[in-house]
Amino acid sequence: MLQASIDDTEVEPGHIYEWRLTTTRMRGGDSGAGHRTTGYNQVKHFAVAQHTHDAGESVPTYVATTFELPGPVDLEALEAALLHFLRRHEVLRCLYRPVDGDLVGEALDPDDIALKVVDVGRIDSADEVRSYLHEFFQGWIPWAGR
Repeated sequence: MLQASIDDTEVEPGHIYEWRLTTTRMRGGDSGAGHRTTGYNQVKHFAVAQHTHDAGESVPTYVATTFELPGPVDLEALEAALLHFLRRHEVLRCLYRPVDGDLVGEALDPDDIALKVVDVGRIDSADEVRSYLHEFFQGWIPWAGR
């Protein structure tokens, strides 16, 4: 795995789509999904993000991936693959929240998640892609939803 700052990467311009994880169950009810112990990485990432937000600072604390596909994209197939991946990995379908000084993760049941696609549109330069990604990730506050 390569870890690099967005500023240090060349992302080709093109059409942008976002897939946002949603839950199909009502919040606040008992879904039967269990609480899970959070790991060191979840606790540290959450603590840094919350501290910098509370201090009015902007520190990039996101993790993202990109990939290139040859030819036209089959959006339905890509969405199905992403949803399958999310349903397989519990940590990716957890809702994290602070409780009494600790971080608690609630694992959503695999059948209680869905994806919502957002067609952002075309972005025409690598600089505009980097700017868009910075704005997107800096504007997203994990505990406030999006």
